Amino acid sequence: MSTELTSLLNILRQTAVPGIVASGVALVMIGGGFDLSVGAVAALAGVLAVNLESHGLRVALCVPMLAGIACGTLNGLLVCRAAIHPLIVTLGVRYMAYAATALYTHGFIQVNRRTEFLFFGRSSVAGVPVPALILLLTVLLLQLTLQSTVAGKAIQAIGNNERAAFYSGVRTQAYRILTYTISGACAALAGIVIASRSGAAAPDAGQGYELEAIAAVAVGGICLTGGSGTLWNALLGTILFGLINNLLVLARQPYEIHRIIVGVLIVASLAVHSARSGKSWRH
Repeated sequence: MSTELTSLLNILRQTAVPGIVASGVALVMIGGGFDLSVGAVAALAGVLAVNLESHGLRVALCVPMLAGIACGTLNGLLVCRAAIHPLIVTLGVRYMAYAATALYTHGFIQVNRRTEFLFFGRSSVAGVPVPALILLLTVLLLQLTLQSTVAGKAIQAIGNNERAAFYSGVRTQAYRILTYTISGACAALAGIVIASRSGAAAPDAGQGYELEAIAAVAVGGICLTGGSGTLWNALLGTILFGLINNLLVLARQPYEIHRIIVGVLIVASLAVHSARSGKSWRH
């Protein structure tokens, strides 16, 4: 295996978790929404996976995924049916998910180092790290959904102009709920990978992933007001932030500098997109 390919695979392995989270967030944002709950959902899924592995690997994978799907669907229902702004809804679900995680774990880190559970975070298949495979398959599946299915076309239409999509016969609420459900599933998948990679799950393990996901989506060129962009853009943005993080580590800079850069890029990207498209932030 060439040095360049090895380096790329290492980067993909390091950015797998934020990349999986960003994939779901990207789909929500292409549909004109917003999701701040993904970090908390990832933390909840991680502790569920670690604790339930004693009941079998299938249970340890299915229950956390169902929890993520439930959280995402709750987000979508509250945004669409209750007509509450997505920032408020997803922030509220974020706090509820973190609270549920803390109650479930009593604030303690959960540990599980069984070999079969660690496969998803530490193993490789044909020299390719399993987390990188999960990331690439997630991006590929969502991109195919976006560009080749009725649901994907509807999501893009809703992001461009929800009212026009509605009067064109698109089931706008159903498809917007679908984007939040998928985002919750992606967050749960990321939480499982986090727990599998470390062999442990902390109640606050997902903090910061929502901002990194939004930044990756924005820097990747996805319009923050919805309607345009691809999942490959989100992947490229994630890789870029992974490279920035590696450079900061090599330069021995504190992690706070990384957070400052993330914040600056989010604001700058939103300003650039607004200036180019003439669209301001909306519901």
